Amino acid sequence: MEIDNLLISGRDESIDVCCSIFGYTELLNKLHISAGYNIKHQPYEFEKICKFFNIDINNTTMFSKNTILIGFSQKYFNENIIDKYNIEQIVTNKDIIKIIGDNTSTKYIKCGCISSIIVKEFLTNHIIPSKQSAILLYYGIIYQTSNLKSKNTKSLDIEMVNYLKEVYKYTLLEDSHNEIFKISNFRNVL
Repeated sequence: MEIDNLLISGRDESIDVCCSIFGYTELLNKLHISAGYNIKHQPYEFEKICKFFNIDINNTTMFSKNTILIGFSQKYFNENIIDKYNIEQIVTNKDIIKIIGDNTSTKYIKCGCISSIIVKEFLTNHIIPSKQSAILLYYGIIYQTSNLKSKNTKSLDIEMVNYLKEVYKYTLLEDSHNEIFKISNFRNVL
């Protein structure tokens, strides 16, 4: 099977980036745009979410001419890694137009995390995310915004969490937060 788009991360993978890569790949495929993803490093907490909900992560091993960068890292541009992957689009919650110029398409929304942008894309395209994507995107938002209490939390983050909780109300239970995120700095805000 030929992959038209390969989604990769734009920095050391955070939970938000990993969840976003998984969700956006599903959305593109549901829009009949062939896509695969490559998560080079899965943070422990991301692996824990996948294990808790029995979500199987299978990376794409082939490379593609059309690459979508999820997140942003100045390092990618400084080391010319962007040329290696021929990045056509960057999905980010950072305003990077001045850094990258006009050659690369950017999907930018100011919000606390990239997972919120991906959930908004599902809504915009009138597609309900699968249970697996909904779980990952939900926890990507919850983790990145410290349970919506971080100073970086925006109204979009809150709206997207509420949407996911409405669609999957029997799956996305707040009781599971403590079981999954047993790290002191996260527990303190719950």
